Amino acid sequence: MNLKKVVIITDESDIPRIERILNSLTQLDKSLIQGRIIYGQVGKDVLISFNTGEQQYSLVVEKLYINKIGVLSDLKPVDEKQLLSLERKASNVSDGGWESVKIKVNLDVPIEKYIEAGKYSELIKISRDIRLGQIVMSEAKRRLPQTISKAIELEQRKYIKSSHDAHEAINSLINISSDPNLKIPQYSDFTKTAAQVAIKLISLKSDEIYRLIDICNNNEIHHIGPVKAAITFTEIVFRSPDIYSEEIEYAVKKINIRWLQICFPIVEHDLGDNEIALFNKLITYITENR
Repeated sequence: MNLKKVVIITDESDIPRIERILNSLTQLDKSLIQGRIIYGQVGKDVLISFNTGEQQYSLVVEKLYINKIGVLSDLKPVDEKQLLSLERKASNVSDGGWESVKIKVNLDVPIEKYIEAGKYSELIKISRDIRLGQIVMSEAKRRLPQTISKAIELEQRKYIKSSHDAHEAINSLINISSDPNLKIPQYSDFTKTAAQVAIKLISLKSDEIYRLIDICNNNEIHHIGPVKAAITFTEIVFRSPDIYSEEIEYAVKKINIRWLQICFPIVEHDLGDNEIALFNKLITYITENR
């Protein structure tokens, strides 16, 4: 079947009405709309496009005209008078003409691929790009939590799978926890998780325990990070102080106990009694030996 593209130009407020009309078209004949409907945006105009059969094209356009829906087409209309009302709406379309609009309308955003790859930064960009249309933007925002969670999971796998990538995985987790784009309440659980996963993974390798000291001093990640890092560090090194004498000495010199004391009351409700005791033990030890 030869297909022709139908492009509707409207504003955001009229989208629900247009969607009802398009739905009525498919109820009349499912073949009137081929494939999926694509949403885009140029300036203040919303563009809705879909394919229809060559034979059905005139019928579809006529139905849209009857319902006072503006249609932008690369074909010469049969009745020029019917397009007078559309010209005013179409006046804001970019000077690139039909081809430039066509590119925007056909823009296919690979949201699913970004989710699978844990590329949440890409979804943040999509959720803020008005050129893609409100529906695409909303979908990207809706799927963002899932993508952040996937990113954390993938970094955890990377650490376990390859010692070569372990260092990079920790850095990525710390970057997730400190990402300024995620520093809003709805994403705090993810930034908290990223920090705690990084700490847990570091604790698995005795030769990288010193990295916990850097997390103790990090003032960009979730507040739970520095506190949990201090607790984990204390639990490990004071269990075998002879083995970790260098790390303990480095901690005394480098750990910013003032910052830890700022973070502590913010996350104290998330800590158990034993964790609180370990935290206080480190603060006391550093204070007495500095």
